[in-house]
Amino acid sequence: MWWRGLAALGLALSLYALHVERSRARDPRYRPACDLVAVLGSAYLGYILLRVLHDFCLVCITTYVINGALLVLNLLSPRPRPAAKPKGQ
Repeated sequence: MWWRGLAALGLALSLYALHVERSRARDPRYRPACDLVAVLGSAYLGYILLRVLHDFCLVCITTYVINGALLVLNLLSPRPRPAAKPKGQ
C-alpha cells in the first residue's frame, strides 16, 4: 500500500504547481517557496552524502550546486514592475 502515499504526494505536488502557475498569472512578482525547499533538500542530501555516508558523487554535488545557483539567480533577477495605468482612468 506504499503506492497510495506516493500517489498522494504526486497529487499534492501537482496541486502546488497549479497554485504557483495561477499565482504567477495574477501577480508577476510572486515568488514560489519551492525554490527554497529545493535548496534545503539539496543541503540535507549533501550533508547525508558527505557526513553520514562519507562518500562523494560528482553528479549529486553538481545537482546541489545548480539548485543553489538557480535560487540565487531567481532571487537576484529583476522583478517586473506593474503596468502603469493610462492617465484619465
